[in-house]
Amino acid sequence: MAALFKKSADKLACLLILVIIFSNLPLMTAFSMTNLTIRSSGTISYGYTNGTRPLHVDGRYIKDAYGNIVYLRGVNKHGFEDDPEGNWGGFGYTNWDNVAMQLDTMRSWGINVLREINTIQWWIENTPADTSQGVMTHREVVKRIIEMAAERGIYYMYTPWCVTSSEAQVQLPFPPYTSATNVIPNEQAFVDYWVSVATELGVYDNVIYDLWNEPTGDINDWYRVWQNVINAIRGLGDQHVIIVQYYDSVYWNLDNMNGETLSWVQDYPFTGTNLLYSTHTYRDNGSFGQKASEPSGLAYTYADVKLAFQSELINWVGETMNKPLIIGEIGCNMWYGDGTIEQQAELTGFENALTIFNEWNISYAAWEWWSGVVSELISNPWESPITPTQSGQILKDAIADAL
Repeated sequence: MAALFKKSADKLACLLILVIIFSNLPLMTAFSMTNLTIRSSGTISYGYTNGTRPLHVDGRYIKDAYGNIVYLRGVNKHGFEDDPEGNWGGFGYTNWDNVAMQLDTMRSWGINVLREINTIQWWIENTPADTSQGVMTHREVVKRIIEMAAERGIYYMYTPWCVTSSEAQVQLPFPPYTSATNVIPNEQAFVDYWVSVATELGVYDNVIYDLWNEPTGDINDWYRVWQNVINAIRGLGDQHVIIVQYYDSVYWNLDNMNGETLSWVQDYPFTGTNLLYSTHTYRDNGSFGQKASEPSGLAYTYADVKLAFQSELINWVGETMNKPLIIGEIGCNMWYGDGTIEQQAELTGFENALTIFNEWNISYAAWEWWSGVVSELISNPWESPITPTQSGQILKDAIADAL
């Protein structure tokens, strides 16, 4: 009887040890995995059903809840600037099967971030939206897409692009820059809009707040209001990553050695945590370097593109300022014409730019996940399998090379 009791006690002791070990596994993992780098979606799971973990900023790095470095590499998608449904199944309609198919394709490319363009009016008015599962509100559609992205290990950048669908993109989303005063009557209304967004989307671990697409206008207006938005979001106790950008893109003239840089990162310092800096780069805009001797007067070789990026201070943000940077948009003009010198230069420049960003460990999101547009990355968004264009294949290969 004593022997039987001892065996039972031994089994119970072993069981207790196993319970203790497994109950503390996430904590042990946090200490043992801090040097692990997460480079694409879906490669590692720690038991999270949605495949994403909250992000934060640590110096020049974006990190997850375990302290692992995360490099965001993905795509932009338009849609919500025109319709409250987001154009995931044709204008004025969202097909959830098509959403799933497109997100599955993104994941198969290694994409781990989706930057989606939005309209402020749809959010404020919570406009009804037609979907394959009946009428939903705009906010419900946005949340459903965020949830589906999370299930596939994809982060979601919520980015307002216009105040109303009838008004083109404006420099800043408040008067006097916008005439849509019925939606955003003053600066505080824009702050309140972001409080509303953060209040509802802050429950999702995979959301990143991108305050406004390509802000320009008076830099002091931008600086003042952006600081107020940051303060308001942090006042909610919300620590989601916030993207800060000024000006639409950088550019550099390699002949005269002057242009638009990221010096504003140092000149206009923000108060707040978890801030991710951003700019956009397009060869058409001179971001890869303006050079009179090259096709269309635009550089494309690896050496020229790298010199332009260095002159624009792209690598300086991380290396000197010790702040994280994401290229919120980088696009390839696919309308020069197949086989032309200009088209080959555009594709080569795009490939070289992504190679450099990979070498510098800089996050990026390519423009855009769509067909029939100037920077198309795919050729058939409605049918499976979705096939990449030439530029889409370059992006797909660049993400794979970064793994």
